[in-house]
Amino acid sequence: MGEDTSLLEPGGLLDNRYEVVRKLAAGGMATIYLVRHLGLHSLHALKVPDPRIFHSADARHRFTTEGRIQALLRHPHIAQVTDIVISPVPGLVMEYVEGGTLEELLGQSPGGRVGLPTLRQIFLPVLDAMQEAHGHRVVHRDLTPSNILLAQGHQGRMHPKVTDFGIAKVTQDEPGEKYRTRTGVLLGTRPYMSPEQIGGASDVDARTDIFALGAILYEAATGRVAFDAASDFEMMKRITEGNFTPPEQVVPELPESLCQCIRKAMTVDPSGRFQDCAAFRAALEQALEVPVPAPAPVPASAPVPAPASRGRGLMAGLLLLGVLSLLLLAGLASTLRNLRLSSEDKARLQVSYQTEQQNARRLKQELDIARSQARSSEAQARDLQAKNQGALQQLQQNEQLKDELQKFQHQALKFLEMTLLDTAVRNNLPVSRVVRACNKTGTLLSYQYMDDERNWSEALVLEPGRCLSHWLTGYHAQVPVRISSLRDNVTVEDNALAGMVVGRMPDTDVDWKPWENQLVLDQEHGLQLKPVFLETGLLGGASPDQ
Repeated sequence: MGEDTSLLEPGGLLDNRYEVVRKLAAGGMATIYLVRHLGLHSLHALKVPDPRIFHSADARHRFTTEGRIQALLRHPHIAQVTDIVISPVPGLVMEYVEGGTLEELLGQSPGGRVGLPTLRQIFLPVLDAMQEAHGHRVVHRDLTPSNILLAQGHQGRMHPKVTDFGIAKVTQDEPGEKYRTRTGVLLGTRPYMSPEQIGGASDVDARTDIFALGAILYEAATGRVAFDAASDFEMMKRITEGNFTPPEQVVPELPESLCQCIRKAMTVDPSGRFQDCAAFRAALEQALEVPVPAPAPVPASAPVPAPASRGRGLMAGLLLLGVLSLLLLAGLASTLRNLRLSSEDKARLQVSYQTEQQNARRLKQELDIARSQARSSEAQARDLQAKNQGALQQLQQNEQLKDELQKFQHQALKFLEMTLLDTAVRNNLPVSRVVRACNKTGTLLSYQYMDDERNWSEALVLEPGRCLSHWLTGYHAQVPVRISSLRDNVTVEDNALAGMVVGRMPDTDVDWKPWENQLVLDQEHGLQLKPVFLETGLLGGASPDQ
């Protein structure tokens, strides 16, 4: 789909209803224009997708989904989609929010952070907006400081609006719609992605947005990106491990209650976070409350003693002595009455004692029965142990057969290496290897390989469902590799099998690759390297021009 750029210059028309005023912003996925409705003379924002990515069906579907979702959500703190245009380019017409973004505000603020009153003005309305979205089963999945617009509201207060639902997901599909994301496709902006997004989970829910809002709140309160790192791989590793500097160590004067809100929202396990935005908002509102100083206590005036005569004091003393005497007599009578009642209850206590003895005898009988059943269970356990011993012996025999098979395979590989080396030396030809690795685990992996000088390569990110191919010089059919799971923090080292190429440098995109080293999960959910022979024929093969 081509884009007529002349019609997107100031004065250009779209659908003969909107006039382009000027370009507002440009990003990697879309460009935003300020447009004016010709009939109403109202200003709007127009989002036009980049034509280089709009050719794919997936991109067109996401663009349409974004329009439907933002039109569905009607909330004062969500940017509203009001219309669409199709000529000369497709675009979403949205309300125009005059002002900057939270990202721009942080960039202009001292230390890259804002104070507690500003945090309250921004994040409480944003949490209200996301609670509304989640109530419609919509998960944003790409909340960032640049996706929170800041308009000027009443009396100069900030009026935030959430925008850019381009990769949002409806957690329960409507009939006839296909909103769900394919498993293993990583979507989102790296510093604010949740651990489950990085793991390639397809069933993310509202708690993914809560994690992103926690990361944004961390950045706004401290002036630092929570998971800042030198590479995407290191950043995703820190996110999956929950490795960030506690906010109180970055800004010691932050209230402890605010730091607790941030840490809870950014918990790695979704079950440990706030379970909805309403709970997050309630805790944050309490943490950001401005304490009202209590009024100073008014000192009580000292009582002024009234003058009393000596006769009145003597009369009061006699009266007090009489009251104390009456109380002493009443207490003595109560004690005697209790002693008499205790002697009368002896018979009843005797009956209770006998009842407890009967219960004790009954419990002893039940204990004897349980001991008898336990002895029977012990006999059954011995029989089971004998059967397990036989199974263990059979397993040991299988392991011996497996070892012999591995020795045979090793000898076959050595024979292949020597044959290739002999062919290369006699014909003065180079020998190369093509290694292909495919991630079948459903989670994000780090992949490294060792060269002939026994140096490990840089860590490569291998996304779920993806394969990568690389070539090395040398004639060894086995290549040491190191695989790490970001989700489980597990590392495995093993040997990958390579397809051998003699006579020229291989092209990893078109050369025949007989071996595919599949990275899978075993029965105990541990990483395993499983070489698979894709085509029949001699191991290693040869290209027609070799």
